[in-house]
Amino acid sequence: MAGRPGSPDFGRWLHEKASGDGRIVLRLENLTETEFRSALGVCDTIVAPLRDYLHSGSIVHALSAERPVLTPATPFSIALRGQVGAEWMRLYDGPLTPELLQAAMQPPVAGQILGLSDFDTKAVGHQAAGFFRELISNNS
Repeated sequence: MAGRPGSPDFGRWLHEKASGDGRIVLRLENLTETEFRSALGVCDTIVAPLRDYLHSGSIVHALSAERPVLTPATPFSIALRGQVGAEWMRLYDGPLTPELLQAAMQPPVAGQILGLSDFDTKAVGHQAAGFFRELISNNS
């Protein structure tokens, strides 16, 4: 597990739960982009128990690395699931449980296409430029 926990109490709880299980590696701190990319490379599924946010670059980055994401159902995650598919965005309500984690370990169906074309930087740049050109021409 990598990333800064939301509170020191949660960090202590994670250490307590992970102690004694050599399969679990905790790195409870902010990560650089390179460290985050390395952490993604060894994960089968990304668990992002975020609830109070408008957007998550970490989730989009995980998807761009072709890693399925398990995260609470929020307006952002629901909309993103509509773009990338339910195989890639696994949503839940309520607390994160061992059963949810176990279910999320199933890999996406072979050949399931990850729909990230809406996030292509060139396409987004062209859309933004077109929008601004239209604004300028409407105000001229």
